[in-house]
Amino acid sequence: MATAAGSVPSVTPSTVITDEQRRWVVIGICLNKLLTPVIRTVLAKEILLWYNNLCVSPKPIHKQTYKKHAMTFPPSTITLNYGNINKNHDNHKSRYSAYDYNIKDPESLARLFVQPFMAKFSGFDQTMDLSAALALLCEANPFHTSGAAAQANTVRSVVRNEWAHCDFSHWSDVNYLACLQHIESLVKKLNLSSADENEFVNELNNWKDKGVQLCCGQAVDPDLLRTIKTEVAELYDSVAIWREENEDAQMQLMQSLESVQQFFKKEIQSLQEIQSVMGKDIEKLKVEQEYLSTKYDTTSQQLQALENQVAKLAIENQEVPYLFMLPDRTEWFSGRESELDNLHKLFQISDDINESKVQIASVCGLGGSGKTSLAAEYAHRWKDEYEGGVFWFSGEDEAKFATSVDKHAVYFGTLLEASSGRTLVKTLDVISKIQKPWLLVLDDMDEYKLCSNIGMLLSGPWKRNVRGSGHILITTRRKTKVMSETIRGFKESQCLQLECFSLEDGKRFVFKRTGISSNEVTCSEAACLVETLEGLPLALEQACAYISHLSCSLSIYLQQYKQYSIHLLKDQEASPVSLYESPERLAVHTTWLLNFDYIKQSAHGKFAVRFLNACAFFNPSEIQKELINPGKPAIDDDSYRNYVATPLGSLHILKLLTEFSLFKESRSSLAVHRLVQEVIRDNFQPEEYVLSFVDAVRFLCYGFSCSRSPDDLLTGIIDKNHDRASLQATDPSFFHEWHKMCLHAHEIRKLLLSFLKLSQVLDQRIVIPQTARLVYECALHLNVNSMAAEAKEVVDFAYKIIRLGNTSLTKDDLVSLFPHEIPLPELVRRVISYSCIAPHVATVLSSVGENVEILPVSDLKEQGNDYYKDRCFQKAVEKYTYAMNSTDGKSSYDPTLLSNRASAFVELEKFDDALRDAEEYISLRPKCCKGYAKKALALYGLKRLWDAACVAALAYYYERNIFGGFKPFSENHFFQSLKDRIYICSANMSSLVASILHPNSYSQEKRDLPRKIVILEAGNYTLQKQLRICDCIMIGVGDGATASSPLLSFQGRNGIISSGCINAENISLAFDNGHWESTDDCDATFLNCSFTDSPD
Repeated sequence: MATAAGSVPSVTPSTVITDEQRRWVVIGICLNKLLTPVIRTVLAKEILLWYNNLCVSPKPIHKQTYKKHAMTFPPSTITLNYGNINKNHDNHKSRYSAYDYNIKDPESLARLFVQPFMAKFSGFDQTMDLSAALALLCEANPFHTSGAAAQANTVRSVVRNEWAHCDFSHWSDVNYLACLQHIESLVKKLNLSSADENEFVNELNNWKDKGVQLCCGQAVDPDLLRTIKTEVAELYDSVAIWREENEDAQMQLMQSLESVQQFFKKEIQSLQEIQSVMGKDIEKLKVEQEYLSTKYDTTSQQLQALENQVAKLAIENQEVPYLFMLPDRTEWFSGRESELDNLHKLFQISDDINESKVQIASVCGLGGSGKTSLAAEYAHRWKDEYEGGVFWFSGEDEAKFATSVDKHAVYFGTLLEASSGRTLVKTLDVISKIQKPWLLVLDDMDEYKLCSNIGMLLSGPWKRNVRGSGHILITTRRKTKVMSETIRGFKESQCLQLECFSLEDGKRFVFKRTGISSNEVTCSEAACLVETLEGLPLALEQACAYISHLSCSLSIYLQQYKQYSIHLLKDQEASPVSLYESPERLAVHTTWLLNFDYIKQSAHGKFAVRFLNACAFFNPSEIQKELINPGKPAIDDDSYRNYVATPLGSLHILKLLTEFSLFKESRSSLAVHRLVQEVIRDNFQPEEYVLSFVDAVRFLCYGFSCSRSPDDLLTGIIDKNHDRASLQATDPSFFHEWHKMCLHAHEIRKLLLSFLKLSQVLDQRIVIPQTARLVYECALHLNVNSMAAEAKEVVDFAYKIIRLGNTSLTKDDLVSLFPHEIPLPELVRRVISYSCIAPHVATVLSSVGENVEILPVSDLKEQGNDYYKDRCFQKAVEKYTYAMNSTDGKSSYDPTLLSNRASAFVELEKFDDALRDAEEYISLRPKCCKGYAKKALALYGLKRLWDAACVAALAYYYERNIFGGFKPFSENHFFQSLKDRIYICSANMSSLVASILHPNSYSQEKRDLPRKIVILEAGNYTLQKQLRICDCIMIGVGDGATASSPLLSFQGRNGIISSGCINAENISLAFDNGHWESTDDCDATFLNCSFTDSPD
């Protein structure tokens, strides 16, 4: 039927609306309710900023005149419609010369980009409809760079215009989801805050889900229908005020919405009627359900009682023999008391015969760390608690596991020759019926893929039928995280991580295993042996077995070991603990072959092997993860370079190396036992040795290139001052990464020396400039650590490497490779030395003294204190360390443990360790004198006398009796001589500062002590005279409420003239017209200081 031109066909509400109409409704709601308000908000902000920028441009838009007005605003190409603003079209029609071209506000700027029928909005609010908002987004300059303009054009054409055409057939499921994605993409390009963007995306996804519910063909929740009905009503009102170019299209759109609204109204009424009827039926069903539930519970209880009675009768009629299947107790087992106690705590033995419970715990650690011995000792020590029996299974491989199960099955009468699986099931069934506590040890569970029978033991349903209480103890090389992934329901907290022997435990083992008597001489030799083998129990067992077999002394063995190293350990295997142990597990040079083979056979294992081989030349205690890199120069293997360049590649290498405890992983580095490195190098063929050495050199050169180098600091100083180092501010951690890389360089240098001595033919691939540069880094590092003579020898070795190689270098090449004179200038050396401290990561816990107890670890702490009083300082360190490791982290342990351990390190002359502990203690308790006192002792031990004096002064500031009440200070002439040199100033003493700092005399001689140490409290010090200083330290301290430093303000032309040695820390200086002037002999160091031209 034809319609008159301009008329609109009526829309009769249908009794059913299609899924396409439902999707159309949801899209309309998302456009009106979600997208439009967001766009208006963004436009209001961005158009205002753009308008302000255009007003201050060379051609300000609010002062335009005819023919000097902008025709377009690039990158938009549309002609600006000035008829839309200032009532130009209403008043002047097409007389453009009469138009007012001044763009007076952001709203006027926005109207220039839209068609006249869209330009009726009064602001970026409800009067601006979506069509106008999208048009503005498409053309306005602020939205082109982010891509929002292009995406807005897509939303306008593909979503908004298609929706307005009311062609319901268009709204298939594919188009519906695509349009929602277009809307989300637009919003993500509007530079919203993360919170606002997430809120929008969540709301959009919510409506997407509602659309799915509407179209799923199932019953719809009445609440959802009511929500839709409300939103459709709001959408109808919004469309009513839209300004469409075609009024017929707008009318059709409104009629479609009215039809949908009427449908949802009827749908809600219908559902309400259905719910009323169903409610009555549901009540009847509830009554019947309650009756059946009660009857079921009664029947179940009767059935359970019968089952319990049957089971009880079966158990009473069957006797399970008691088995104690442990290997013999090791007669020389020693130490490990805390590990045994902790393992016992992991198991909670219950006397309740009715409780069915199987607990699993594991001992994890490096191969050769004594896991099997610990498990055997645990079982022997607490065998009386396991009245139901003790069983020992081997988890080394499937065959050994089956053999060990068969030995138990013989006694239980469960052996089935034809099937190991059925034998295990029957054996476990017998064990499950034991009513008294029992222990099952699964030793050496190290296979990469566990066999199905071991899986049955650990995770099978038999455990649910256990009548008594059982414990399963696993020994494995798997790390704790891997254990939790291997065994269902297993927690990392159920693992005991076994480390190598401590020094004291190691010495006790040596004396017990060899039968050698302990005295002052042998005690020292035993300690040397333990430290040489880094406490590895398997290595110590092999060494002691060799000593016992030949009846030689400890000193003779040590001499032999220094000459033959790992080869000496091959001469004697360890004694087996278990009958099932393979010979390979009894010697250091073979026990890790299982780990090496696992890595080689894994997917992409060749890349991990390459890095593993290079690690044999690094410092074993801290191998930075950054050393997994493509090398510099890049190694020849493209596949390796590409693999390690990806985050997943590096993570996979780390996983393979650490999964079975070959390496230990910390937050930023790896650690490996030195004997593991020796075994790797010992297994190298000559060609493998060279290739792996070159890989290590290249990896380390890459690591150096990514860390801050002293070259940067030294080059900057020389370029600026030509012939000498001058005033230089330092960051205590600036060269820390370089320092750690140097530790690897030292290892490479030592191994290179040994290699060159033993090699009959010089391999040119080793004596390359990169190797020489690493040796040169060692020389710098030695010089920085006050070992100038050794540094000079190492520099000569670096030049020798160049001479031995085939690389032809010019004089400029050598200067670039070895850019500095060694020994370094003293100030330069000190600056680098001060900048190698590890960065602080701790959080301040308290700003008061030491009388706050954070987390009691009193027993361990008191044991450490007792050892300290008995002058057993190493044992004290171990107790303090164990106390800290027993807590949940730095934020929970008692900080006084750090202070106490620092004191023990000082007594052991481990001053670097003492310095780290003292600094960490200060970071936790910055106003406690003890931290500064311990730090001063460490610096004194490192021969950094001026630094020690500075820190001792801070200790005095926080405790005036420190020089008399702190024994290490009161008995030391150096610290006693400091007290009369310390001056403390407050801001109201400005007039006295110059007099205090003024030297009593001048001297050209280098001083071990500063003449004066001046501590300036927070505040503004106004100085009205010239300040002369010589050989002094100035320290600023905060007021506790703020972190501000004291400010020295010099009036007029006054400033500072300095000579000698000057140290300044935490001080701000401001000059009106004066300056700081230094004499030629002045060496000055500044830490956390600032300089300005004036106080303002």
